[in-house]
Amino acid sequence: MKKNINRFLGIAVAVVLVVLTLIVITNFNWSWAWWGSAIATLITVLWFQNGSTTVEVGWEGLLLCIGERIDPPVTMGEGWHWVPFPFSLKLADCRETSVAIDPLTVLTADNIQVEISGTLVSKIMDLNKYFNVDPATIKQGIDDTWDEIIRTQVVVEEFEAVRKMHVAVGDKAKAALENQATSAWGIKVIRIPVTIKVKTEEVAADLELQAREKLQKKGQTTEAENFIALEAINIALANALGRILSGDKMRPF
Repeated sequence: MKKNINRFLGIAVAVVLVVLTLIVITNFNWSWAWWGSAIATLITVLWFQNGSTTVEVGWEGLLLCIGERIDPPVTMGEGWHWVPFPFSLKLADCRETSVAIDPLTVLTADNIQVEISGTLVSKIMDLNKYFNVDPATIKQGIDDTWDEIIRTQVVVEEFEAVRKMHVAVGDKAKAALENQATSAWGIKVIRIPVTIKVKTEEVAADLELQAREKLQKKGQTTEAENFIALEAINIALANALGRILSGDKMRPF
């Protein structure tokens, strides 16, 4: 709406100035000149007021002229700017954003089904390149790269190794996406947190049972160690008491 108002006011100012010039040339009249000047001044003030725009914190704008990009591209950062007709700004959020990567279910080398999902954390670095690509195209490119990384890295590993691959998978995906994201999409990949879940319920139950057994064994070991220490103290006290009752001098134990 604001862009349309700027366009209208800019055209109106141009028309009024042309009309005033023709009046002065053909038939000068102070009354017409005064009214024309007042109207031109009013339209100019409105044009200036509507040309002011504020870019929010963390956002940037790509300068357009009559809806087309300028060569070389001009970007404007956060703050107040005056962008009158025929110029306008195409804005984009350049803060860090998160995009969920579609989960992928695969079989490990030992035939255990796992679901691997991730989140792409990125930010826009080049508005001109970013506006060249549709967001759906970027999302599809991310998912395709993710699919390739998972299938080449995970399916050749056994489950126990896959469980520890959170960081490795994230680093591989980040390295694979960095070049394409920067050169073609104008975005910078910051990190890719990865989540690996077991899809087979039986395997998940076995893992939970193993974890519980480990805790129980640890508890039993601690209890046994405490019992042995207590027995040693009791034996030492009994020996000391026996020596006292027999009249021997108590010796350190």
